[in-house]
Amino acid sequence: MGNVNLEGNIIPHSWYSRIVHKKSRTLNKKSGVEIEEITVPHFPAIMLLAEFCYWFRPVEVIDRRNGKHLGWRQRFIGEWLRRSYVELGEKFGLSKIQAKEAIDLLIELGIIKRKFSTITGKNGFVYSNVMYILLMPEAVAEITF
Repeated sequence: MGNVNLEGNIIPHSWYSRIVHKKSRTLNKKSGVEIEEITVPHFPAIMLLAEFCYWFRPVEVIDRRNGKHLGWRQRFIGEWLRRSYVELGEKFGLSKIQAKEAIDLLIELGIIKRKFSTITGKNGFVYSNVMYILLMPEAVAEITF
């Protein structure tokens, strides 16, 4: 594994116990049916949070000529990351509704903020309800450590 350069999304173990939702399950105890509510990890929200953390993590800028560290840069332009429910769903094998529910949970937990804007593309077309995400680093640290 020392030769394998892994990069991309990172999921801290603490998220599995902190990014959760309630789920009902039916227990059949000798003809008596009981419904129990349990708390389980919300895997779509965890995957999307890992994706957002990847995009908000800075990238080191290195001088190609001498290999010296020049600084850090953001992976995208602007303060807010532009994504759509469909795009996130396609990347992670989720439906549009599952992606929306995951983002709603992350907002409820105070980990991200979401806004919608109308923009004009380079082609002159107007796009309404374009979703933007802002990661709250203090909240990520709180659920991580």
